[in-house]
Amino acid sequence: LWIKQADGSIEKNRSRPFVACLDDLPFPDRAMWREWVSEGADYRYSILLARGCPFNCTYCSNHALRKLTDGHYVRFRTPANIIAEIREIAALRQTQDGAQGGEIYLEVETFGADPAWARELFAGLKQLNEELPTPLTYGANIRVTPGFDFTELFTAARAANFRFINIGLESGSDRVRREILKRYYANDDIIKTVKLARQFGLQVALFNMLGLPTETPAEFEETIKVNRECQPDWHMTSIFYPYPGTDLYTLCREKNLIAVESADTTERVKSTLDMPQFSKKQIEKYFIWFDWYVYRGYKPWYKLLIRVALNKLRTKPRLHYAFRKITSSDWLRKIKNKLKS
Repeated sequence: LWIKQADGSIEKNRSRPFVACLDDLPFPDRAMWREWVSEGADYRYSILLARGCPFNCTYCSNHALRKLTDGHYVRFRTPANIIAEIREIAALRQTQDGAQGGEIYLEVETFGADPAWARELFAGLKQLNEELPTPLTYGANIRVTPGFDFTELFTAARAANFRFINIGLESGSDRVRREILKRYYANDDIIKTVKLARQFGLQVALFNMLGLPTETPAEFEETIKVNRECQPDWHMTSIFYPYPGTDLYTLCREKNLIAVESADTTERVKSTLDMPQFSKKQIEKYFIWFDWYVYRGYKPWYKLLIRVALNKLRTKPRLHYAFRKITSSDWLRKIKNKLKS
């Protein structure tokens, strides 16, 4: 707490240490939101498995957050505690909606950080699914590191009814990854991991960024090349935004690259950097046409052009807002459900 006294002085209380045992925290009260949240059979819940990240990517806030107070920054809940929360969700759906099944996203930086913990968790998820009338499906994020063999973990994940994994490629340029992002793996590490996941029937999504500080169009073409090789089932691609407090924000300030200081509704869909070697116009074009570049020859051309149009719409804040309001309306959802049935 920061308290302003009558004389104008400010009393700043010291931050408490990081919560050491996450199992001591109560589960989120999901029932209180059900009046406003529509949960169909395909609704995806999200569960936080851990806090903190063991890595120090330059575009992320973790390096700053770990300095806020004392105690261990990276902490994991026990598998038993996680299973208990999932069991509560399954019971809530059955009691209030009569719904069964569904999908749960396991929010963690990477389940490869502690393989023994992950194996115990996956075994628990498998056992839970055996008890439920309709098994749950799962998804999670992994961080690829050189030399790490995911075979055992993917085997356990598939047995636990995992549907997908997310992988952060971020950039296909080795220089950009190492010198700018501080992420140390090769393109072959990503490609091999994707192929291995597919062997176990797992879908794969890739995270990509473009318009990174000092990046060139040729280097972003390497990102496209890796995506074309992997053919991700879907992707989360965004234009780099320099968040204050991150290492990359400092770098951008030092190199005088920031043309727009404040975030607005075009955050991550328009470039805020002024880079002569990679213009804003070029960056935006790559963002809009990314699906076409990656999936051309693999997916129907008309579907790719729809994606291009939607990406173009995202770069127009007011049009994008209106589009989201229309597509999320109850009457359109009812029409879609009727068409599906």
